[in-house]
Amino acid sequence: MSLHGKFTSMSMADLIQWTRTARRTGTLTLDNDATGEQRKVVLENGSIISCSSNSPREYYGNYLVKLGYCTEEDISKALQIQRETGIMLGALLVMVERITKEQAAATLCEKSLDNICDVFLWKDGSFVYDSAIPPIGKLISIHIDPIQIVVEGVRRAEQWSRLQARIHLDNVFEPGERTLPEDPRWADRKLAEVLLPSIDGRKTVREIVEAFPFSRFKIMSILGVLLEQRVIQSADLTAMGDRHKRLNLKLQEARAASSQGNWVEAMHILEGLASAHPDRKEIGDELAAVVAGFTGAVYETNFSSNDVPVVAIGSDAMARLKLSPEDGFILSRIDGRLTVAEILRISPLKEVDLLRALRRLFEAKVIDFPVRASKTEAGEA
Repeated sequence: MSLHGKFTSMSMADLIQWTRTARRTGTLTLDNDATGEQRKVVLENGSIISCSSNSPREYYGNYLVKLGYCTEEDISKALQIQRETGIMLGALLVMVERITKEQAAATLCEKSLDNICDVFLWKDGSFVYDSAIPPIGKLISIHIDPIQIVVEGVRRAEQWSRLQARIHLDNVFEPGERTLPEDPRWADRKLAEVLLPSIDGRKTVREIVEAFPFSRFKIMSILGVLLEQRVIQSADLTAMGDRHKRLNLKLQEARAASSQGNWVEAMHILEGLASAHPDRKEIGDELAAVVAGFTGAVYETNFSSNDVPVVAIGSDAMARLKLSPEDGFILSRIDGRLTVAEILRISPLKEVDLLRALRRLFEAKVIDFPVRASKTEAGEA
C-alpha cells in the first residue's frame, strides 16, 4: 500500500505513530517543500532500521569524522569500497576495524534520531509512504522505536521558538569566563566539545550550523546551555537598532501566535525574550497573559483537572525513552488513580509547566485519558 499527504493534514507525530501502531514495513520519504531537504526512513514491523538524508552536511561519514571516530581518509577509502560492493558505510568501517560494532550502532541511532526529529521543525513538508523497501546492502542492525522519535520530536518543536528568540543565526559568540563543566549527565557534552573551537568571536551561528553534521536544534540548544553556563558570551557587534528591530519582530510573532491560539509557541518565544531581556517588564506581562490563555485552553480542549491520566505504552518502550527530569517525575506519579489536580498538588512544578508536560506526553501518546470527567465535575474541582 501507499500513503501520501502534507503535514498540514497529518502531523509528523501522527504519521510516525501510525507506522508504529500499524507495524508498517516500508519506506517513508519526507520532503521539506521550502528547502528541498529530504529524509528516507526505512521501517520493519513498525521499527525504524535506517534513515538517510540528501544533504551532504548530514552524511554519516561526516558525522563520524567530526566526532573523532574516523579520519576523512578512512571515510574516503570506505566509500570507494562501498561503490564496489554495495555494503553500507557503517558495516564497512566495522569490517576494516575503524570503529567497533557498538560504536557504529550507537552513532547510527543517534544520527538517525537527530535527522528524523529535525523534520518536526519543518514549516512546510510532505510525505510518501510506500510498502516497498529499497535495495539495501549489508548494514549495522539498529531498531528505533518510533515512540522515541515522537517524544523527542514534540519536545523539540515546543522548544524551538524559545531557542530562536534567544539565539539568532546572525549572532556571534566568543569564549566566556568559564570552562566546559564536567557533567556526565549531559548527553550532548561530547558535541559541545566539538563545537567549542568554532566559537571564536568571528563565525556566526549560521556558519557554525552549516559546518557541522548536527541538526539546527541540537547546535542551538547546546549554544543555549553554554550561554547559561557562561562558557561562551556574546561578541555580537550588531547595531542596537537592529537588535531592537529583532526584538520587536519576535514580539509580533508571539502576539500573532497567541491571537491564533498557538499558546505554546507564543509562550516559548516570550520565555526566550524574557531570558534575553530580563529588564523588559512588558515581556513578562505578555508572558503572564499567554500562560493564562494556555492554561484555560488545555483545561477546555485537552483534559480537565479532574481527569485521570494513565500510561499508554509498555514498560519496554518506556525504558527506551530519554525523558527530561520533569517528564520522568510526572510519569512516576501516574498510577491510574491520581487526577491532574492531585498530581499538581504533589508536584514541585508550576501549573503551566505540569500542563505543558502532560499535554506533550498526551500528544506523543505516551499517556492517555481514557475516562474523562464531566463538565460539571471539572467545574466543581
